[in-house]
Amino acid sequence: MDTTLAELLTTWWNRGDRDSALVLADRLLEMDSQQVAEVLTELRGNIYALPSLADAIRQSGEVLAAALRGVGTALVEAITTGEALPS
Repeated sequence: MDTTLAELLTTWWNRGDRDSALVLADRLLEMDSQQVAEVLTELRGNIYALPSLADAIRQSGEVLAAALRGVGTALVEAITTGEALPS
């Protein structure tokens, strides 16, 4: 994949200004259609993967939070009752 084109697409997408669009357009004119198609296909795949990735991160955070709550509860109980923590 042409990383320069991917970077230019990202810059244009994030900024949305005319200058970024012109730089991107100039680069696109220099490339053949196969190169452009490859970059656009990969970009589309990455965009559609983002929600799944975000969901997986959110779920991991929920699992970690539950585990930490369990550890905290065990520590409080051990301190309150004076019992030794399991090793």
